Amino acid sequence: MKYDKRNYFQYYIFLLKYNHPLIFSFGTYNNYNSRIIKIFLFFFSFSSDFNINALFFNDDTMHKIYQDKGKFDLLFQISQILYSTLISKLIDTLIKTLALSQDKIVELKQEKEKNTIKEKYTKTLYILRIKFILFFVFNFIILSFFWYYIICF
Repeated sequence: MKYDKRNYFQYYIFLLKYNHPLIFSFGTYNNYNSRIIKIFLFFFSFSSDFNINALFFNDDTMHKIYQDKGKFDLLFQISQILYSTLISKLIDTLIKTLALSQDKIVELKQEKEKNTIKEKYTKTLYILRIKFILFFVFNFIILSFFWYYIICF
């Protein structure tokens, strides 16, 4: 509050830009994350939610839905909803730590000493390069598993 001079509305807009999936992925505001990676994260999040939910459907749950004639039984499915939400958010959080680069760039931008900026720049560039490579490798593996499971489902 002491250093941040934004009002409530400006802070709320900031939180929407950073936390809402559609605005974060497709918004045209300037931050230090790659636009392509943000869009990729949006589609990965959608596919992970879809596939984690599919993991919790088996013969028993399908039979229960058939017996209920398609009516939604919240008490029966609440545990599936909670588990799938927690697991997909955990996976999304892990993937986002590999993909987003804003924290490292802001940290580099706030560096005051001129003699260590070049050293920190090369180190940050190296770290970001490794993070992005790991991000795409893990995403390829996870999306391949998702694709295989949904095809079999």
